[in-house]
This record gives sequence, structure tokens and C-alpha cells, in this order.
Amino acid sequence: MQKFLDHNKTIHFIGIGGSGMYPLAMIAKQSGFKISGTDQAQNSKHVKSLREEGITVYSEHKYENIQPNSYVVHSTAIKDDNPELVAASENACSILHRSQLLALLSHGKHLIAVSGTHGKTTTSSLIAHILKHAGLNPTAVIGGELLNYQSSFLYGDGPYFIIEADESDGSLLNYRPFISVVNNIDLDHLDYYKGIDHIQDTFLEFIQSTEQDGAVVLNWDDPRCFEIGHRLDGDRLVFGKRIGSDIRLLNWQFKQNQLTLSLVVERQKILITSSLLGEHSVMNGLAAISVAHALELDLDKVKEAFASFAGVKRRLEKIIESEQYRVTIYDDYAHNPGKVDSALSALRTAYPDHRIIAIFQPHRYSRIEKLYNEFIASFTCCDQLLLAPVYAAGESNNNDFSLESFAKDLAYKIQKPVNLIDSEQDIAFLLRENSTNTPRVMITLGAGDVSKYAHRLRDYIHETEDDVQTDTSTSAP
Repeated sequence: MQKFLDHNKTIHFIGIGGSGMYPLAMIAKQSGFKISGTDQAQNSKHVKSLREEGITVYSEHKYENIQPNSYVVHSTAIKDDNPELVAASENACSILHRSQLLALLSHGKHLIAVSGTHGKTTTSSLIAHILKHAGLNPTAVIGGELLNYQSSFLYGDGPYFIIEADESDGSLLNYRPFISVVNNIDLDHLDYYKGIDHIQDTFLEFIQSTEQDGAVVLNWDDPRCFEIGHRLDGDRLVFGKRIGSDIRLLNWQFKQNQLTLSLVVERQKILITSSLLGEHSVMNGLAAISVAHALELDLDKVKEAFASFAGVKRRLEKIIESEQYRVTIYDDYAHNPGKVDSALSALRTAYPDHRIIAIFQPHRYSRIEKLYNEFIASFTCCDQLLLAPVYAAGESNNNDFSLESFAKDLAYKIQKPVNLIDSEQDIAFLLRENSTNTPRVMITLGAGDVSKYAHRLRDYIHETEDDVQTDTSTSAP
């Protein structure tokens, strides 16, 4: 593959408004390239931002949108018969997967590539925030919006470029990182992988591509990371509770809305505080600390960055906390069993005396079918589960998947109520039901549009809180 991009060529993005394409397009624009793209969601926040930058965004995928001899960027989701891909192949264009463009844009900088089945977005966001706070002015392309910056990308003139290395389609192998990170290795994306051995081998190949003067960062508590670490021909920097970890966690606790980590770095015991929730956030934090240690950053700056980190949109994002309704509402992107279990476990730890109500939207029929038993076992920490219709992401229900049967199997496993819902209005009654008794946490979970439930409930609370206050005061004896 080529090593440099020609600034005289236009870069055209198919699906430019998507969460993976948008930050990449903005970075390319900031880097001085002429940009165009296509996206059918013309009223989306991302498309509006792109237009404000003077970028042409077509509303339909058409052959004539493609200029001869340009770069045309696509994701794995774009099918071969897409008219713009067809035009690119017939007009001497350079066709690039988004990961290939990302690798080219990072040329000349030290690439920090964060991988793993879970935690990529939070970990890469933490690293970006730490480097930004340390005055290193990094560039970063993130899979979610950093709440500190209200953006899913950072563009800086510093020496580091931070990315998420996506394993879902094997595209993480397109990078040659200066620092590679593997948070964990779990069973997922079985539409691409043949099984867990194939997944592990891919992560091993990824870390073996790390530059010799860089660093391989591994979660030493994860058994599959531990296994590939011992197969690695080279040095490694490892974190976890396990004895022998370079960044060793002594303990952690969550009290009064604050996470405290006690750890040892190079024989020095340090305490780090954060507003993040859950054990999975602890491990994400250790990964970020390990990268900071590899870069020899001042630990005081690292501690300050953790304390000021606001989190990432749709990663245990607190939407609203209402004292009158005695409810706190969160939203999370969790769409596979490990992510679901981590999010619910985090809430159970943070809110031990609350009733936890999960609103889950299955994402892709294929994922639910291939990980059916794992999903059934991932909701044990909730007290009630509401299932929204499947977000198919273009898939068809070839095997006649039944949401009703899925709900029955879940109810049998967790021995808690499981109900089907169709609209935001269906769950509004939960806010009033026993609103003055047990405090509750509600969380929306899924990679589709399930967050609309959380935001509609937030709006409902804002609209009706005064009424609740009036009803409470007038009903007093």
C-alpha cells in the first residue's frame, strides 16, 4: 500500500456522516485535503458540521459523484455494488478502506493504537485527554464523543496520533503502531472470525507489528491477553492485579460518586481518582496509565487528567438525575454480552440500594443468534429488563428470530421481569410507578437508536417535574 497521500487529489467518503467516517473526514480536512462525501442522513449533526466546514455532502450514492483519479474511502459495511465504489474502480481512483486512510493520515507521527473486544473508546479517549492535558497536543480519532471537548476527534501538531484499532473485520492489521494496546480478547464478530483461536491469532499479529522502539501494552489479568503475551517475540508492558504486572492494581473502590485506584508504578504507590464507573473502567484506566508510563509522562499530570476526565458520550453517560422521580438515567453503547455485563455490574456496584431497570435493543440478528447463550447470561445484575425491537443494521431475519422467545429465555435465566416495548411512551409509566419508594437506575443499552428512550425520558422528566412536586405537596395529610 502507498505510504503518502497526494494533496492534489480529492478524498471522497462513502457514508461520510457515520461515526467512523466523520472524524476521519474532519481530520483530513484539517490536514489540507479537499473533501467530499455522500450520506443519506442529510439532517444529522455530523452532516451539518461537515457542511459548515465547506465540505460537499451528496444525499444519494451516484456514479457521477466520483471524480476520476481521486481517493474513495469506504467501510466494511459498504457493499461492492455501491455505485460510487463501481465508479471508483472504473475511473482510476485509489480505493481505500477507512483503516487504510487512517494509517496514511497518521504517517509521520507516533501511532498509539488501542484494541480489544471492549473498552477501546474509553481507553483511547483517556489517553487523548492525558496527552492533551500534558501539553502534547495530540491528534485523535475516537469512536465516540469526548465530553470534555464535545468532539469525536482532536487535531493537534504534537507527535502522537491516537486511534481505535477495530478488530471486527480484521482491519486492525492495517496499522503499524508505535504503541499497541490490547485491553481484552473475547468472543465476538463471528460473522468474520472462525472462532476464538482465529481472534487470538489476529490480536497476536497486531501486537507483533508494533515498532521495535515502541511498546506493547497488555491486560495481564485477561487470560487470552496473557496467552498471546507469552507468544510475543519481544518485550511487553503489562497491567493488572496479577503479580508481575508492571502497572499493578492493589485495590479500587467506588464511594460518593468517585472511583479511587490504588496502584504501584515502578515501586511507587499512587492514588488516582475519577468519576468513571465500574471494574471495566478500572482496567481501561490502567491501560491508559500504562501508555502514559511508556511515554514517561509526569504522574502528577496523569492524576490531574483522570480527575478532570468527563467521559465519553454513550459510555455509561449520565443523562439525568431526578430527585423528585428518584431515578437516575444512563445511556450506554453496550451491544455484546461482555459490554452489557460490564455496564450493569458497574451500576450495581455504584448503586447497591437501587432498583436497576435495563432497556436493551438487540443489534443485528446474526450477533444475537451466534451469542445467544452469552446474552442470556449477561443481564443478571438488573432487576427488570425491557426489550426494544431489534436494530437490524440492514440484516434480514433469515432464521425467524423471535424476540418473544428471547424474552422468555431471559426471564427464565435471570428470574426477573422481562417485557417487550415499542415506543418511548411505553416506558414513561415507569417513572411514576412507585416514584416515591425504592430509588431506581434506568439504563438504555445498544448500538442502534435505543438512546432515544433515555433522551425522551429526560424530556418527560423536565416537562413533568413541577407536576410531580405539586401532586406530592397537595397529597400530604
